[in-house]
Amino acid sequence: MKTRNIFIVFFGLTTLFMTECKYGPAQVNKAIPDAFKQNKRLGRGGNLGNILYEFETWDKEREMKELDLIKGIGLQGVRVNTGPFSHVSDKPPYTLSEAFFERLDWIIDQALSLSLTVIIDNHEYHAMADDPMGNHEMFLSTWKQMAEHYKDYPDN
Repeated sequence: MKTRNIFIVFFGLTTLFMTECKYGPAQVNKAIPDAFKQNKRLGRGGNLGNILYEFETWDKEREMKELDLIKGIGLQGVRVNTGPFSHVSDKPPYTLSEAFFERLDWIIDQALSLSLTVIIDNHEYHAMADDPMGNHEMFLSTWKQMAEHYKDYPDN
């Protein structure tokens, strides 16, 4: 299991460096937040697990209760696990569905309204571990679309 975890971290870092080299520096309209300050702001957090994999199991009322619980016990942030590969067109440019963004928007807006810091997690580690090169373009495309979609959201 340790070897698989090391591979996943290595692949993630390699992808990051390859992307930076291939596409050049990111164009950012606002100042990049200080990572140490962001980490401090995150503090302790909770997890909304697997809510954007299969839409049939998604329940707004349950998710709102989870967010209220996270806030109620004094946590400062929430990680939202997404499964974007289930919600893309099957050919490049792997466009994410409107329904995916509608649900993710709802969750993020609810969390922000509770003053929680939000981490969007592209939780496709199984697909990436099973076929990293075959899923490379889809992985980059889904991250690019989410980054573009949320670029004007607050930095928390």
